[in-house]
Amino acid sequence: MSKPSKNMIYSKLFGNLINSRWKLDDTMISFLYYLFPRDLFVRALSLLDSGDMFIYLLESGPEEQVCEEAAVVHTGEDGTTHEQERSDDNGLENQQTRETLDSSNYQTFLEEFSRKLYDPGQSIPKRLIVKSNEDTDVPIYVDLGTWICSCGEYTERFQEAMTAGPSDASSQETNSKLSSILLTIKDDSSKFSDDKFAQIDAHSLSSQYYIDHSKLICPHLLAYSILLSSSQRTFRYFAIRNPTVLLIKITNLDEWLRLHINIVS
Repeated sequence: MSKPSKNMIYSKLFGNLINSRWKLDDTMISFLYYLFPRDLFVRALSLLDSGDMFIYLLESGPEEQVCEEAAVVHTGEDGTTHEQERSDDNGLENQQTRETLDSSNYQTFLEEFSRKLYDPGQSIPKRLIVKSNEDTDVPIYVDLGTWICSCGEYTERFQEAMTAGPSDASSQETNSKLSSILLTIKDDSSKFSDDKFAQIDAHSLSSQYYIDHSKLICPHLLAYSILLSSSQRTFRYFAIRNPTVLLIKITNLDEWLRLHINIVS
């Protein structure tokens, strides 16, 4: 694939992926297919439809809830109580999934997040996790804000970029080479772009930073970009109207830290 066009606004293309009849637009799908290499766009759409993509959101709850012990209190048949440690890894995920799906407020929660997601004044901490196909594999962690994914394909693309420079280059020269290969910096505010795709450090007011996604990308980064760096319509299609991406709200800081340690790390 050739170097991305400077005038191409990918996030707007993603935002038009769903037409006014709430269907996938065949023309836009065909156009986007040829913009990405290695059937990448098809694999990203398959991920969005797989049910394996999760978004964990941290929202502040009552102070006593944030500070409570990471244990669940059960009452036995004899009236006595005992504590059971919350399960780690998949147990935590399954418990939160059931609570989210069973909640009568889930639809309201989705609608609220949909509005906040594309409100520049709102920022909700989130973790993007893809469930692995194999039970023995760890979940895949994705971070759009730093353009990082823990999958093997991303690692391969990154290694290819690193080996593009001279083999005898110093670490400082290698870092400089990587920046020149992978990063585009816009310092002139009059030339700022509206594109959110592959943008890092998006809160900077003085500069815009974009990763060259023709060299560093994977289906997980593309799938979450389609979902979160596009439009409310596209997000609502995959998360609300055709809910194949599950959002899980966490209001307990203990559980948020457990998620970070046990799943992300």
